[in-house]
Amino acid sequence: MYAIQKTLMTLLLLTFTAAFATGSMAGGGNASKAAPMKFVGNYYSLGGSLTSFHPDGTMSGVASLMFSDDPTNSFQGRKATPSRGAWRVVGPNAIRVTGIRFLTEAFGHNYLPDGVIVKSTWEAVFDKPVQGRSPGYHVDTITSEIYLPDQNPLTGEPVLVLEFPGSDGAYRIEAE
Repeated sequence: MYAIQKTLMTLLLLTFTAAFATGSMAGGGNASKAAPMKFVGNYYSLGGSLTSFHPDGTMSGVASLMFSDDPTNSFQGRKATPSRGAWRVVGPNAIRVTGIRFLTEAFGHNYLPDGVIVKSTWEAVFDKPVQGRSPGYHVDTITSEIYLPDQNPLTGEPVLVLEFPGSDGAYRIEAE
């Protein structure tokens, strides 16, 4: 009887260990790159932008200003692509995000024949999680680096670096 109890306890312990080990391996089986689910989701930012943080560590974003005809918006205009990029955890309630977009029109709708590459980086600080998920985040500063089309934005030196104030808030979109 003792051997059966010991075997059952061992199996139970192995089951719990396997559940915890695989549960934290959301990033393709690599626990060190697992994306905490409290950050994953779709967020609306005041001013009209949508950002999605995906479980695999990628992000995508669009802004209503991409379709604007307002010449006062420096890097927004009718000829801007959505942003694509990646994110990583930098603290218990913070992630660092890097996104890339392409522009062929900027600074008051001045046409840029060859376009430019804009790499933007920011740190999103999330609100305290509710039921395991953060309801939103804020950004203090966004740094944008401008590259020419023949430059690699991941390894090259930018031709221009600009800093912008961040957002007052971004809010998780929940199903109603």
